[in-house]
Amino acid sequence: MRVEANVWPNPTTGGVTVHIEEGPAVNSDESYQDYHVIVNDQSGREILHNVEHRPTFNVDLSGNVSGQYNLKVTAGKKVAIKKIIKE
Repeated sequence: MRVEANVWPNPTTGGVTVHIEEGPAVNSDESYQDYHVIVNDQSGREILHNVEHRPTFNVDLSGNVSGQYNLKVTAGKKVAIKKIIKE
């Protein structure tokens, strides 16, 4: 299952804002209060692993080199994957 993630600004020179669009829960037991956020660099190395509690949050890449990064957000059983370009 997928969840939609909006990421801006992309490309970025530092950080990005991420907003998760969950849509309606399939059943009343589904709760997406925790968003598990993982960012990997081009080699697959994990550079960030956080748990966010709101659907809009910031990811700071200012201390990382320019390049492409992969953002993965898991909300319950749903997953969003986005590419982030850092200039």
